[in-house]
Amino acid sequence: MNIEKIKERLKNLIKKDQTSIAIQELEKYIPSNKDTYDEIILLGARSYRIKKEESLDRNNPKVTIDKNILDNDLMTLINKLNEDEFQGFDREITYEKFFVVTPTSKRKGEIEEFFPEEYFPNCEVIVGEEIKTKPRSKFIIFDFYGYEKIHSTESENIFFKKHPALKSYLQILSELVKQRHFIIYLGNHYFNLDNWREQVHAANSKFALYARIREMIEYLKYNPPIEDGDIIDPEN
Repeated sequence: MNIEKIKERLKNLIKKDQTSIAIQELEKYIPSNKDTYDEIILLGARSYRIKKEESLDRNNPKVTIDKNILDNDLMTLINKLNEDEFQGFDREITYEKFFVVTPTSKRKGEIEEFFPEEYFPNCEVIVGEEIKTKPRSKFIIFDFYGYEKIHSTESENIFFKKHPALKSYLQILSELVKQRHFIIYLGNHYFNLDNWREQVHAANSKFALYARIREMIEYLKYNPPIEDGDIIDPEN
């Protein structure tokens, strides 16, 4: 975990007048048995009171003063944080190497926001066919987020008429399954997933995606993925 990048992210939130979000983020990082955690809780309480006062009178000059003092106090706290403060934070998810496959370059930019570098430094987002040039990772996230549900072969054919470019993209998913990759599928229901339950874990939201990643990491502790030399040729 790159603590300096975390600090930079928190400071940027303060600059954007998102102090309450910065406090919530910081609370996730610091174990509750640390004295710093108590300071964060108190800052959060102050932030709540200031917001309440602001909702009653947005032009109250005292609110502006209190917000500035809160921002300064939070910035001071962030600056003094060190590695010891973060001890006990669950970093396991941070160090897992995996790829995220997306259908388009535009979508690549969107989904990269799902995986901030300070949390996922070993995550690489790529477009479609690029996955064929990459070494095997412990698992792959296949992005099909935002498209309609596909319940059957018939609805799949209708879908391909509407989105012809995505036919070859979904074929990549099928090939990855044949090559015995472990996959997290991000998107609405796709009927073929019912046949791939032993390899493909599904998520239909950002919240669910993070949970599926953690579950996949836990599963692979006891069911290690195959190595490069063990890949099955899809044609055989």
